[in-house]
Amino acid sequence: MPEIASRLAARPLYCESVTHPLRTLEEHWLDPNVQRSLDARPWDAIVLQERTLWPLERFESHLAAVQRFADRARSAGARLVLQRHWPRAAWHKDYVDQRALVGESPRVMFERLRERSEVVRATLGIELAPVGDAWMIALSQTAAQRLYYRGGNHANLAGAILTAHVYATLLCGAPSVAEGFRHEMCWDLSEPLCAWAQAAL
Repeated sequence: MPEIASRLAARPLYCESVTHPLRTLEEHWLDPNVQRSLDARPWDAIVLQERTLWPLERFESHLAAVQRFADRARSAGARLVLQRHWPRAAWHKDYVDQRALVGESPRVMFERLRERSEVVRATLGIELAPVGDAWMIALSQTAAQRLYYRGGNHANLAGAILTAHVYATLLCGAPSVAEGFRHEMCWDLSEPLCAWAQAAL
């Protein structure tokens, strides 16, 4: 996704990613590789993506981890941007197994995630990347199967492009470029994905 964002950006954008599946931001903070990456260069922005359900499960832990990154970003003169997540697809098992946590529908789950992210923004004075907002706009315009992998959690290629449009615009301060990345799997969505990201921003 960082490579796609670079290709969609209206001006040169260098991105580096340090990610580990299923780790929380707290676990990333404790990773020496993350610390080395933070020290490697004078970053303009540090982007955080928490485990999707962690703000609902352990909000105080989530908030404390974002605070650590925010303090680090401020000391380095960098922007701190926290991703607002998209919800699970309507067919995801969490709407049965964890209904009390996520709610009964993608709309309810997104609203719960949105509320938590707004508390973080107000408490820490950080930026939010409205990725989930772009997804909700997209889901009102196209079938969910066009954005999610089969399990209903992770983004497929079109979902990754939508997310990358949000970041390319947010980080560069200029609208992303629809034709920056085209692929036969979602050729007909190139312009809509760009437009949905712009609408969220």
